[in-house]
Amino acid sequence: MKRILHIIAIALLAVSCSKGDDSKTEVITLDKVVKSAASAIEENLYLLEVSLSGGGYTVNIAVKSTELSLKNGIYEIGKDSCEASFNDGFIDRNVSGGDIEISSDGGSYDIRISAKSRNTQFDFRYRGAVEFSSFQGTVIRNCSISSAAMGQTMKYSIYLPVDYSSGESFPVLYLLHGYGDENNAWLDKGNLAEIAHKHEQNGGQQMIVVCPDGLTTFYYDSPQTKFKTYFFEELVPAIEMTYKVKKDKYSRAVAGLSMGGYGTLYYGLGNPEMFCYAYACSAAIQMTGLPSLYDLARKADPATLPGITLEMGTEDWVTGNGADFHNTLSSLGINHEYIARSGVHDWKFWQECLPKVLNRCAEAFED
Repeated sequence: MKRILHIIAIALLAVSCSKGDDSKTEVITLDKVVKSAASAIEENLYLLEVSLSGGGYTVNIAVKSTELSLKNGIYEIGKDSCEASFNDGFIDRNVSGGDIEISSDGGSYDIRISAKSRNTQFDFRYRGAVEFSSFQGTVIRNCSISSAAMGQTMKYSIYLPVDYSSGESFPVLYLLHGYGDENNAWLDKGNLAEIAHKHEQNGGQQMIVVCPDGLTTFYYDSPQTKFKTYFFEELVPAIEMTYKVKKDKYSRAVAGLSMGGYGTLYYGLGNPEMFCYAYACSAAIQMTGLPSLYDLARKADPATLPGITLEMGTEDWVTGNGADFHNTLSSLGINHEYIARSGVHDWKFWQECLPKVLNRCAEAFED
């Protein structure tokens, strides 16, 4: 009997070992640099962002460095110096743990990425060159304001244009995120720094872009939160006190997507004295329980309103009837631009909106 039990134990051990061998993580080879860009976080400190693709995956890494090159070392993902995410061809995956190992020989790199996502381990490897020839403006993440209106510390991130250190003051765009995102969404998912830098390279007016954390507030004052009060009485004054910002209506604009598109129209129609332009992307127009944008439009004086753009995806069934709101604005004599084009409720659509947002705001800003 003991001999039989011994044989069974050996067999189970063999099966267990076999399963362990089969479960080894496959190393996915990345063989192409999709993009690379450097942003100044502060003096002599850069955020180096690289997108690598191969094997059906696109992997994004961001590492802090004191030089415009990746430095050798092992970086723990999720810590201050390193972030990572990837797309498996279908959906974006957040990384909850792992590390990035970088070694270099001249301009050639050996990059190993060990990423844990949804309790699954993914290992990636890239061998080849990475150059950071494009330099963008300064990105400062997760600045904080102690808000009396909100009863908590609130965050925002900010993009400062390439010539910010010149001494002049700049117009400002407040760029609002959608429901479920936060103040870094336009930077991480919307490619804000790169798109703003291209705008500058093409001769567009340089501007400061502020990305507040709107939580899930829809940017208005509710019984639970006083976000609108915070925005106008605390955030805007803090920005104008801290940064070289022009402080008049004709140097201030607002834009946003989805929930942020609602906030954009809510502020533009309800507080026209504050903004020269309001650009709403995929705006959540008809939301039960929120202040009615239709009512705001009916009460507004068309002569006092900022420039307005509505941009909607024709296959976007998430946010309501943009055409109906467009027709309502037209019937009220409210001058605006309406763009309806192919697209759904996603970051591809909103990244395509952003260059137009910057151009329209730049055209509206007065010197």
